[in-house]
Amino acid sequence: MHGVVAARLTRTIANYVVEKDLGEVTSGDPGFVLERNAYGRDTVRGLDIAFVSQSKVLGPPDFAWYETGPDLAVEVISPSNKAGDIHLKVMQLLNAGTRLIWLVYPETRTVEAHTSEGATTLHESETLSGGDVLPGFEIRVGDIFPG
Repeated sequence: MHGVVAARLTRTIANYVVEKDLGEVTSGDPGFVLERNAYGRDTVRGLDIAFVSQSKVLGPPDFAWYETGPDLAVEVISPSNKAGDIHLKVMQLLNAGTRLIWLVYPETRTVEAHTSEGATTLHESETLSGGDVLPGFEIRVGDIFPG
């Protein structure tokens, strides 16, 4: 289920971003450096799906990590994910400048949209919006999930 949902959403977001020439969409847990630590380990997070706006794309991708938080981060939540880990990831992303985070819950067929202003839970019949991160992007939450 995780892979199907991630693929559906990646395809939909990527098609929109390419059509509007907005930047790059990544998938498959690419690394984003959210904090540099001179005295220990850097904070690097992988994401199921991420959008990086044109203003942050400095050229073709290389083998290094992104040195910034993405504009949009998407995590498809699996039963093995722990609430505390997800909460920490959301906080780290927001602190690194990520403007919009979608937590996609296949089991409940809902999406939590997080911004620095707070969080909203959307259900199947509601519309998920890209807001000012992906202007004009909308998808009905139910269309993210198979069946």
